[in-house]
Amino acid sequence: MKSDEYIRKARRSLSSASILLKDGDTSGACNRAFYAIHNAARAAISEFCRDDLFVNIKTHSGLISTFSKEFIVNRGWPDSLGRAFKQIEGLRREADYTGADLSVEKTHWAINKAIDFVAVVEEKLRKDLNDHSVQEASTKPTQG
Repeated sequence: MKSDEYIRKARRSLSSASILLKDGDTSGACNRAFYAIHNAARAAISEFCRDDLFVNIKTHSGLISTFSKEFIVNRGWPDSLGRAFKQIEGLRREADYTGADLSVEKTHWAINKAIDFVAVVEEKLRKDLNDHSVQEASTKPTQG
């Protein structure tokens, strides 16, 4: 999949999270918030990293680790993204595997962090696209 397809999936997950929360399904909403982040992270990796790195990610923890290393450590993206990714993955695991209902407050927090995460990735993708457009325009021969 291409980065724009992952972003579409991320946005759909955010929408689903809001709908589920309004319906009182905090566990489902947190699950969708996690997958919004998951898909945004995959968008970033598919756009900015080597193909072999992307293909070798087999687990959620592998995705979190790769995202943190490639973007937070190596590229200086905000630390808060990595922390949110890990914390929301923990909430998702708790909700999905223990049957525990998450509080509305925790779920709101997770959705808001997911919105922020997706927004940062989208901004970085747009900036990269704009940088490439400017670069291509500056390398085109002038007619005259």
